[in-house]
Amino acid sequence: DRCVWRPDGKEANDLEIISNKSKGNVIAHNTFLKSFGQICLRHGDDAVVDGNFIFGSGYYSADGKSILLEATPNVHQSGIRVIGKGHTIRNNYLVNLVGDELRAALCVMGGESTFKDGNGEGGTNGYEAADYSKIYNNTFIGCKQINLGFRKNGTLLPQNVQIYNNAWQGNSSSAGVILSNGFSASQMLGSGGNYFYHPNGKYGS
Repeated sequence: DRCVWRPDGKEANDLEIISNKSKGNVIAHNTFLKSFGQICLRHGDDAVVDGNFIFGSGYYSADGKSILLEATPNVHQSGIRVIGKGHTIRNNYLVNLVGDELRAALCVMGGESTFKDGNGEGGTNGYEAADYSKIYNNTFIGCKQINLGFRKNGTLLPQNVQIYNNAWQGNSSSAGVILSNGFSASQMLGSGGNYFYHPNGKYGS
């Protein structure tokens, strides 16, 4: 609850609540409430982000038995950002996340051609494209966007991305799937079984 947060509603100094920096980790079964940050797979490959609940402007009721949502979520609240190869994002439930680009409900990032992993030493502190990302069975409610291909630095797009069986329930401010920097079907290894609904007919891509 309020893992990264400011009482004045402004941007905090860091947007990473969990900053994964080694290989093969599992981040599972957490609940994030009213936190101006995200789960970030910053370095390392083959992580699994499974079964987490991330609520923008979510807070516990006085009796602690239920989660309530504020009418206006803060744009600094974020979801899951994917950097590096072979990560699996599955079975997560994301609600009311109205940030975009780096702070999207889900951001699958591009990277730098000069990035060197290093395997524990001699690596670089840049961005590795999120190649072979597997996005399965996630639910998005009232979020602004899924961003595929956003780049902070570099020229590479993520390659061989798989997106299956996700559900998106939009609202009046939702954009759906945003394809950044020319991301297209040629970067996909496969997709299917995804359901996107928007009450105003704005489905994104």
